[in-house]
Amino acid sequence: MTDDPAEAPDRPPAASTVPRRWRDFAALLPVAGLILLMPPVIGLFVSDARPFGVPGIVVFVFGIWAALIVAAALASRSLCASGRPGTRPDGTPEP
Repeated sequence: MTDDPAEAPDRPPAASTVPRRWRDFAALLPVAGLILLMPPVIGLFVSDARPFGVPGIVVFVFGIWAALIVAAALASRSLCASGRPGTRPDGTPEP
């Protein structure tokens, strides 16, 4: 039996094949979201300003929420793509 990942498609990628920075980023993303959505941090954005006619606090909360979703999607694609050479992020083989 060989250790070539191309010959064993059912085996999960080894931890060393996934770049450490992406694993660290994915692990810290929920922590960053938790800190940014805590009431003391959100309270910094309470003001009378109304960008787009919406209170600033609402823009901040939904902006952070959207940024977390985009960051998680990018991290997920990078982690999947770096896991196995010759596969797409959804796990299907490339033609």
